[in-house]
Amino acid sequence: MVANKEKIRGKKVLVTGGLGFVGHNIVKTLVNDWQCDVTVVDNCLNSSPAVLGGTLQKIKLIQASVLDDNFYSLIDEAEYLFHLACVQIAHSGKDPVMDLRVNAESTLRMPPPPLTCRSMKPGASTVPGGMTSVGQSATP
Repeated sequence: MVANKEKIRGKKVLVTGGLGFVGHNIVKTLVNDWQCDVTVVDNCLNSSPAVLGGTLQKIKLIQASVLDDNFYSLIDEAEYLFHLACVQIAHSGKDPVMDLRVNAESTLRMPPPPLTCRSMKPGASTVPGGMTSVGQSATP
């Protein structure tokens, strides 16, 4: 892991779903331990910026959906991408189409490795998929 940590140290990182349980912990580590320049994209449907505490002032937060067309221009600016955006189970039953679009369609639209570092398996909003080494993508 040390070699991978050095690869990402100080890099521009985009984190989708960066205010969720897994996301906010990754964001804190990227900023505080690895000195990364982090942009978080989150629609705040499942979360609040308050979860980042003092780290909030050290990141760029964009309140938007990964389904927004203008979201994809942010990918071009990033050196690494952690795709964690998902719809919580509580919301998925109310709007299954949105659930499918966020959890599956957005994942399919992400760039291939080596940019994508980690992704959630579609529909796994409460159970994260396996993490792979930096520079590889988890299998959706």
